Amino acid sequence: VRNTNNINSPEKQNAYSLQKQPTITIKYLSTITRLVFYAASLSIGKSRLSFFCSSLSFPLTSSSIRATNHKAFFGNHQHPNRPFFDLTKKGSHVMSSSTTTASATNDATEPKNEANNDDDEPLLLVDAGTNLLDPMYTGSYRGKSHHPADLHSEVLPRAWNNHIDKIVVLAGTIDESQEALELSKTDARLFSTVGVHPTRCTQEFGSTQEELKIAIARLKDIATEGMKDGTVVALGELGLDYARTQFCDIDSQKRGLSAQLSLATELNLPLYLHNRDTGDDLLDILKDYQKDVPQLRGIVHSFDDTFELAQSFIDLGLYIGINGCSLKTADNLSVVKSIPMEKILLETDCPWCDIRATHAGSKYLSTTFPTKKEKQYEEGCCVKNRYEPCHVRQVAEVVAGAKGLSVKEVAHISRKNAYDLFGGLEKRKEG
Repeated sequence: VRNTNNINSPEKQNAYSLQKQPTITIKYLSTITRLVFYAASLSIGKSRLSFFCSSLSFPLTSSSIRATNHKAFFGNHQHPNRPFFDLTKKGSHVMSSSTTTASATNDATEPKNEANNDDDEPLLLVDAGTNLLDPMYTGSYRGKSHHPADLHSEVLPRAWNNHIDKIVVLAGTIDESQEALELSKTDARLFSTVGVHPTRCTQEFGSTQEELKIAIARLKDIATEGMKDGTVVALGELGLDYARTQFCDIDSQKRGLSAQLSLATELNLPLYLHNRDTGDDLLDILKDYQKDVPQLRGIVHSFDDTFELAQSFIDLGLYIGINGCSLKTADNLSVVKSIPMEKILLETDCPWCDIRATHAGSKYLSTTFPTKKEKQYEEGCCVKNRYEPCHVRQVAEVVAGAKGLSVKEVAHISRKNAYDLFGGLEKRKEG
């Protein structure tokens, strides 16, 4: 980090050499002049601001703009929902409430966040639901390859650098269950689920009882292997999806759900539940299931329904998973505000469910990352509209804003909830 407030720094010496006449520094500008300077920086851009800055002994370098955010102009009176925009990176949208950022690369991997300024403790988060097996992380979008695979070179390092403590990798088929387990075994901070998504039930379970029996046996073998060292932490993604019955009819979905609920009971695994446009059907099935399993454990993920339905799931003992799809509208935010924080888990459901500027929750964001379109892929940058585990920070910020809590409170409580539900997240060791 280059300190532009040091009069002996190269940037300062360079600025002084350009001007022979007496100058004044920004430090001593009046409040009105500071406001004018800040407004100019936002409206006229770097190139047109150069001349103005040279007369103020302020070296207009990329590092100096990053290093001097609006706290330099407004002191500590920062509006929590209007953070500083990095003006130096074309195509990026870095926001930071910190006074310094190390480099363009670190802007991508370690964006500053006001929640971390209270003390030196890192803000640890758990991403309770990711789709890291998606082809986007191999560089493939809609069947076309645009960049090299970057899960291990970019996506996961960016998560760890942003203090993402643990990541749960979701599976939707039998083969994906095996792949998620194998991926998760490469890093002790990764965990996986085993299960069949409701839209894949016909594909995976067939139409006969014998086909179903064989498929469930395969799932059991994968889960049993993964449970030995604590890698497999839940059965799922299972549930019902009435919005996409073109992929699997409702009867086949219910058949697959029933078989997997029995397997979860046998293995004593929490449920990772999918529920979309089903009315009370999933709720009613779980109520019947609870008669045999009084201590129902699980999460209804990517929740975007009513508070009444959320409360009904909570009454069964379940947690509610919140991601970008849960935070799109004012009604969504009202529901999240009403759900007890002690029953919320944070997830990205990446690469899907990103929080966009048009979403109601975006007003609470205070952290973004340098971003490029997939066709202009650049190392150190996220891909536009491809969410990653690092973005769970954004989910935490929106939940905090909706509930009137600090980001640290949301991070701490949701992390504890994830540890309580999945169990063993702190016990698994490398190898």
